[in-house]
Amino acid sequence: MPEPVPKTLRRRLLSGTSWQVGLALLGRLFTFLLNVLQGRYLGVAGYGQLSLVQNTLQFLTLFAGAATGSTCTKYLSELRVSHPARAQRILAFSIGVVAVGSLAAGGLLALFAGPIAVHFLHQPSMAPLLRLSSIALIAICISGTWGGVLFGFQLFRTEAIIRFVQAFAWFAICVALMRLAGVWGAVLAYDIASVLSMALLFWFGFRALIKHHLRLDFRNALQERGVFKEYSLAVMMTTAVTLGSQYAVFALLSRSPDGAIASGRFFAAFQYRLVIQYVPMMVQVTAGPLVAELLGASQRERAGRLYYTILGGISLSLAGLSLVMVAFSGWLLGLFGKGFHGSPLLFASVMAYAVTVAGNNLASMALQMHGRPWIAFRADAVAAVVILIMAFTLIGPYQDVGAAIALQIGAIAQSVVYMVSTRDVGPIARQKIGNFRYFVVVLLAPQVCMLLAIARDGVRSPLLWLGTLAVIALLLWAALGWYRQFVAKAAD
Repeated sequence: MPEPVPKTLRRRLLSGTSWQVGLALLGRLFTFLLNVLQGRYLGVAGYGQLSLVQNTLQFLTLFAGAATGSTCTKYLSELRVSHPARAQRILAFSIGVVAVGSLAAGGLLALFAGPIAVHFLHQPSMAPLLRLSSIALIAICISGTWGGVLFGFQLFRTEAIIRFVQAFAWFAICVALMRLAGVWGAVLAYDIASVLSMALLFWFGFRALIKHHLRLDFRNALQERGVFKEYSLAVMMTTAVTLGSQYAVFALLSRSPDGAIASGRFFAAFQYRLVIQYVPMMVQVTAGPLVAELLGASQRERAGRLYYTILGGISLSLAGLSLVMVAFSGWLLGLFGKGFHGSPLLFASVMAYAVTVAGNNLASMALQMHGRPWIAFRADAVAAVVILIMAFTLIGPYQDVGAAIALQIGAIAQSVVYMVSTRDVGPIARQKIGNFRYFVVVLLAPQVCMLLAIARDGVRSPLLWLGTLAVIALLLWAALGWYRQFVAKAAD
């Protein structure tokens, strides 16, 4: 018989999310202030180069890390009580894979930094920067795995504190080194902060294993190699196609005329997506282990209700936040300094993209925790194809605005696929919500900020205002219906 889940689900969700959100927002404040200082000290071109280095690391981390963090989270949450021996083997296999993969990836990045800078980014001067960042690549991969261990034990507060320490160290060290060595100093500071985070996550993760009387069973780890094909590979490929398409957009933008300046403007707006996505990311990393625990206890419908409750609240609240941010977009971009202002459509497209992706990430999490990661991969593959087609079409004539719109259209296509693919996730709750209400809340709401950007861009049309009022009325109807269904489910 599966062990029943304790009745403290809501309390654990709120507690874990509070720690994650509180410290993450504080850490994000330091990161945002650092981004502003980087823009002012390094200029548009220098800031664009630093952002390209960080996004290159983010992309390469996918293959070196092999989604081992997510694997540790899922299987620790499900199996640490019912099947501890199997959990030990899966942990050992995941940690062994990331150790070998990260070292190999770091060495390859150092070796091929020149060709990447010349042939992919068309900026040969970035080769030494990429080579220096290979240290951070290794540290980030290993950190992701041990972070997954902490999440599997639901040590949300410990993980949040470590991430805050990393953000603070990144801020302090970067400010000091950036003033001395420019972009070189910023990349070196990123290396140091990443290594510090890796050491702390390893220490506390290993202590958690000892506390729960678990060990790393490397001797029998290969018995669980099937987990890599069934779960880890699917998660890795899902993230790889998403970030790979993003990176292709960044590379195409970098290769366009005045690519460094266009990249600087784009990445300044792109930084603000984290204001939108940080809270849902923290909710997601907290909800994921809880959903896996519910599924392990055979409470599938309850897991589905938890997912839809979070999805509706996040989609509507972030849509409202994006409207506020688009209204102040000129001032927000002006914080980076001269030359960062762009079209209102650039900022609005990034905001619409960020809100849509927040909902998509929750859908991906739900499918992965339900043991259907390859279905999530299909949605992200569709998005990647659409993004690449739109990027080749739009970046040439519209540069940074074209890049943002390409990402936005791809996220909408991804959301449509997820809408169809998640019908069996909590089927009773989904039936009560209804497909049309789901479409309005999850797909339409994130795009409303585009109407405000069009108005700010000088378009004054009665049809625009009438359309806006109609969309707002539709959103209010959908939100009220979603809330009523939530209350009805709670009463049941």
